[in-house]
Amino acid sequence: AGPAAVHVELVLRGAAAARRRRRRRKRTRTKRRSKTMTRTKLRRKARTVNARRKRTKIVRKRRIAIAKRRKTKIGIGRRRKTRIAKRTRTVMVRRRRTATETRRRTA
Repeated sequence: AGPAAVHVELVLRGAAAARRRRRRRKRTRTKRRSKTMTRTKLRRKARTVNARRKRTKIVRKRRIAIAKRRKTKIGIGRRRKTRIAKRTRTVMVRRRRTATETRRRTA
């Protein structure tokens, strides 16, 4: 086995590895679909009751997202207002001193 033969072997091995790599790369995961349908799909369905329901759901979600970003409750139907209020982050409330505490401090 001279140096040339060894070289050929290495080249072949490299080619095989490349082929394996190529094969491995091809397997892609299937694309996850979002739970709410895409708007194009909705447009296709458009006129069924189910589609309308789905659309309102999507709109509501979008509005809630916007409201959360703004930390307001505007742009949401009455039924959802309370939910968004609960969801916004709580703010620390300064506690007022009770009378006894004040007395203790001044004494």
